Amino acid sequence: GVTGILGSMLLKDLLEKSNSTIYCLVRDKNLLNAEKRILSIFEVYKTEERIYEKFKKRVKLIHSDITKEKLGLTPKAYDELADSIDLTIHNAAKVSLHGIYENLIKTNVSGTESMIDFALKTKQQYLVHVSTYAVMGDRQYESSQPFTEKDFDIGQGFLHMGYQQSKFIAEK
Repeated sequence: GVTGILGSMLLKDLLEKSNSTIYCLVRDKNLLNAEKRILSIFEVYKTEERIYEKFKKRVKLIHSDITKEKLGLTPKAYDELADSIDLTIHNAAKVSLHGIYENLIKTNVSGTESMIDFALKTKQQYLVHVSTYAVMGDRQYESSQPFTEKDFDIGQGFLHMGYQQSKFIAEK
């Protein structure tokens, strides 16, 4: 999810607050296009010049597809990547608030399963899954009863809410 707004801002924070090498999976076969997309979001948010320098030194873009077996990588590349990773952060999703569930399953549900499988192949087996408020489905927000992680499955409905349902099933 690094080429989206949230993912790019997450990357920026990681560059600012860590010294880690950061491997980013991107669908675009042209890695230069993916890099330009990320950097253009940095530009919109007036990112400091030092972050661009850190990006060039510490970010490794990898053409990949979370909807494919072994993330679309060769078995060797998949294993080498897993051996290099201490923490997996999964932020990728097909965001379509009016999308049809069947059109979102592949990315939002199966893609999450693929990232879980990948994280389990790493030494530390740590996965951070970036969620969304959409998992609350048709439940109305009430300040007297906030929706928290403890309230995940409260019988909320998802009629005509394909995106929300796909994120709920992925998180479940």
